[in-house]
Amino acid sequence: MTQTGTQKQEEWLSGPPGYPTGTRIRKVLPEGRGTSGILILGDAPDEQDVLQGVPFSPLSNSGSVLANVFRKSGINREVVTLSIGFIRLPGRLVRSNTAKDSWMI
Repeated sequence: MTQTGTQKQEEWLSGPPGYPTGTRIRKVLPEGRGTSGILILGDAPDEQDVLQGVPFSPLSNSGSVLANVFRKSGINREVVTLSIGFIRLPGRLVRSNTAKDSWMI
């Protein structure tokens, strides 16, 4: 689903092999204008990133640390580009290094 205006774009992917038919995975899309020339790339989204649909959600562990860094350095979140390199699969609450638990976009 693509939305216009100030609403967030949302994209869903079909589940990988081995997951039940009809499994859908929410893709966390890049965020920010990137006018500062700074790119912050995470490896895989936190559960809160997926629920909120944004990379480094302020409600996630890494997102709250990053929000603190932004606040202390005076950088506005909107001027950087935030992105995630992998997606989070349903039911995977603990990150692991196996290909089955992370699926590259």
